[in-house]
Amino acid sequence: IGSSDKDCTSCPPGKVLYDKQCLDSCPNGTFFSDQQETCILNNCTVGDVVVVGSEGTRVIAKDVFKFIERGAITAFSPTLGHQGTIVTISGFGLRGGGNNVSQVFLGGQLARLMFENDTLVIVEAVSSGSSSSNEIILIGDEGGSVKTEGWTYVSPARIIGFNPSSGQVGTVVTIQGINMLMGSST
Repeated sequence: IGSSDKDCTSCPPGKVLYDKQCLDSCPNGTFFSDQQETCILNNCTVGDVVVVGSEGTRVIAKDVFKFIERGAITAFSPTLGHQGTIVTISGFGLRGGGNNVSQVFLGGQLARLMFENDTLVIVEAVSSGSSSSNEIILIGDEGGSVKTEGWTYVSPARIIGFNPSSGQVGTVVTIQGINMLMGSST
């Protein structure tokens, strides 16, 4: 949103703001800051990796680990579903510090990844079974993860009958089935 595509002041969902442009994801060397709502240069501190053995011996790799801002899921919809449900997940740092999201789990079940960038992920639930977990977990290609709670698997609906079987505009049709609300209250 702005006077031109090279003079943006904000971006629509699924896009990130960088250098007055709306992009699919933050460029290399930057990360999305939820506080500033834009991609900023990654000036994070680089640190050492130190392993200390039980006898006090140490192994050090100098300046090899970079600290990054933790990602977060800020919204997802819908909050319940079954096999075939399309779920939209939004937030920042969804790639867990990596280059892409490689796996998504809904309620402990692997979902089919349809689209991903650092602020938006779209998946399809491929399981119709119940789960003991209610977490949504995104795993990046470099092993970082972002997660939240609130997903629920529900049994799919099944139509067992309807009447009449034909009609014109305005015809009232009565549909009978099992689990027709699919977890909803209305």
